[in-house]
Amino acid sequence: MRLVRFLHQGQPAWGIVEGEEVYLVEGSVYEAPARGPRVGPLASLKLLAPAEPTKIVAYAGNYKRLITRDGRPLPDLATYEPLLFLKAPTCLIGPEEPVVYPAIATRVQHEPELAFVVKKRARHVPLAEARDYLLGFTIANDVTAENVHGRDIHLARSKSFDTFCPCGPFLETDLDTRDLRITLWLNGEVAVDDRTSDRIWDDARILHEASKIMTLLPGDLVLTGVPMYRRWETRNIKPGDVMEIAIEGLGRLRNPVVAEE
Repeated sequence: MRLVRFLHQGQPAWGIVEGEEVYLVEGSVYEAPARGPRVGPLASLKLLAPAEPTKIVAYAGNYKRLITRDGRPLPDLATYEPLLFLKAPTCLIGPEEPVVYPAIATRVQHEPELAFVVKKRARHVPLAEARDYLLGFTIANDVTAENVHGRDIHLARSKSFDTFCPCGPFLETDLDTRDLRITLWLNGEVAVDDRTSDRIWDDARILHEASKIMTLLPGDLVLTGVPMYRRWETRNIKPGDVMEIAIEGLGRLRNPVVAEE
């Protein structure tokens, strides 16, 4: 099932996409969403991020080619753990909304990622059951102001500026994410072109591990890591740029970059 979240009569609503048409979701999107009345063509709707997170959970260092760049050795994957961090829910935006380049930032970068939305309350979830807790998959962009002013030893500030988590356009409930192509174009030039098969922890492992630490709630958004860049210098963005991300089966997420006023 392909789901979208959109603006309907001035309020956020969930819809089911069939072809190019959208139908309102009847019932809870987290339990047994059913097709309701027709809303209209998908192209006519103002799409929102397809998540309602109480928190945005994210992981860094989850792609082998990324962590072994420049000849770095591959760690022992039996004991290796990608880095867990959080982004503020207020940084979430939808397709076509502008990413605001902060006035205090000197270097901001894009990070295209496969993400999933949590379906039900999750705490200490066994690995074998973890897939049952995933509502669906979407595209996210973990925009980052790289270590603001070189001061912070944690990621909270660099990851949580308003607009620093574009997400969308769709949420796919049935998708095999083991080997999907993930591509980012910056002003039409390919900056990232990799596959999710390079991940160290898959979606189930990520939910399993995260649920050991915190309670995940319905609607929470989880980002599964950024892959390797084509060239390291192509990760930086500036006002006037346009980022477009595609992941197989999930459409395209496009966001321009503007300067903070």
